[in-house]
Amino acid sequence: MVRNWVITPYHYNDLEAFQKVWNYDRHHGVIAIGWSAIGDLVNLSEEEIQRRYFEVYSGDTTRVGLNQVIRFWRHIQPGDRVIARGGRKRIIDVGTVDGPAFYDPQRGRERAEVGGAQIYEYFLPMRWDGIEREFPDQVFGMLTVYELPEEKFRQLVNAGPDESSPELPPAAIWDSEPNSEQSFALEKHLEEFIVSNFHHVFNGKLEISRDSEGFTGQQYRTDVGIIDILARDRQTGDYVVIELKRGQASDATVGQILRYMGWVREHLCIEPQGVQGIVICQEADDRLEYALSMMPNVGVKFYQIEFRLMDSPGYLGTR
Repeated sequence: MVRNWVITPYHYNDLEAFQKVWNYDRHHGVIAIGWSAIGDLVNLSEEEIQRRYFEVYSGDTTRVGLNQVIRFWRHIQPGDRVIARGGRKRIIDVGTVDGPAFYDPQRGRERAEVGGAQIYEYFLPMRWDGIEREFPDQVFGMLTVYELPEEKFRQLVNAGPDESSPELPPAAIWDSEPNSEQSFALEKHLEEFIVSNFHHVFNGKLEISRDSEGFTGQQYRTDVGIIDILARDRQTGDYVVIELKRGQASDATVGQILRYMGWVREHLCIEPQGVQGIVICQEADDRLEYALSMMPNVGVKFYQIEFRLMDSPGYLGTR
């Protein structure tokens, strides 16, 4: 069965080096990733790759790098389809894997010299299609290597050459949970208000997170959905996942925030960082309260919106 993948060939915060190494990859029909200090993995099992990875990267307290190396070497197969991404808004090409992954230090050094870049020695042979797309919003997660479902892959690749976004709105690419147009509009304004007044809303205790590519934590895209607001605790350094409760059931809200918190812990946290959660909703909900009472690192806060029409501006006092 053909599987679909997203791979980024280099750090996008160094645009000059990125473009040079990408020109090299496209010209030579390959795509590369790092972590190659581990050496040649062609004949190693996943258990042996894991052991060698943690021997070399002993200070890495998460499995995020290891998981991507294993995907590249063991899960991606000839015939699979790959989107090469530039940052989190650009498709720089789409292609088909033309053979198994290979280790080539000489090619890695040559590629690095061309781009003035870091040495990447893990390669996949590729047949590139020459497809490029750019979107107005983030449509890709931040990992170097991850899998995409077929529907989402087609939505991204099949956007017309003059279209600025896929067939579905960007949020729908990752999350398909239903909500009404009315609640969505209300929550969008609420979200913008919270972000615009973030310091005051949270009494200066939290700050909105920003990643290495300069993207803020508002509508933060991950491989498992879009976090409404990803923040940091100024005192502890912990990540804080903030979710506005949409029209979905409380069980869905709890499952969603726990999913996001698990992803953040796995992919962003460095010991001793932790992950907290905050659900923001309008009304008390027994089901939500019961569920959150069992999760000490997830809290709930309520908002109130008041709109009144009056015959006279009562707030000015009597004349």
